[in-house]
Amino acid sequence: MLGVGYFLVVSSQYTKLENTTLKEEELKQAYSQLSFREKRLSAEDQSTKFLSNKYKHILESIPPQKEVPKNIKQITAIANELNIKITKLKRLKSTNEEYYSKIPIEFEARGTYHKLAKFIDRVINIKNLVTFNEIILINPVSNEPSPQEPILKLNTIMEIYYQTPKEQAETKSLSR
Repeated sequence: MLGVGYFLVVSSQYTKLENTTLKEEELKQAYSQLSFREKRLSAEDQSTKFLSNKYKHILESIPPQKEVPKNIKQITAIANELNIKITKLKRLKSTNEEYYSKIPIEFEARGTYHKLAKFIDRVINIKNLVTFNEIILINPVSNEPSPQEPILKLNTIMEIYYQTPKEQAETKSLSR
């Protein structure tokens, strides 16, 4: 009888020990999974902050629509400074994208190769976003005496990017 009582007590304790050991393993696995999730969430949080800052920086580099005439004046001033003759500056219909709008400008000018290259470089490096598409340089035939460096004709489509009103509001809220 003592053996049966001892067996019942020990076997119930042994069952509790097995259950507790299984529970401990489950808790260790749950802890491991939660720890992994926490690390991943931390990394995602850092990534989100990085992307948010990058997005803010991009939005800040795109000027509001009211800056477009100023950009065109800057482009004209750069051309005048480099003695480049603008023969065509025609604003085309603007297009709206999800986060920005752009105004294509048909642009023709005459100047030496080096001056035109310097012009493009300086316009691209304006603080506001301006791109050149379809750059074509033509060496027009002329009856004029040949200068030291030939005068070339530049044909291109420039695009000036600007913020949509929605993005302007978002830029303001991100700046706070």
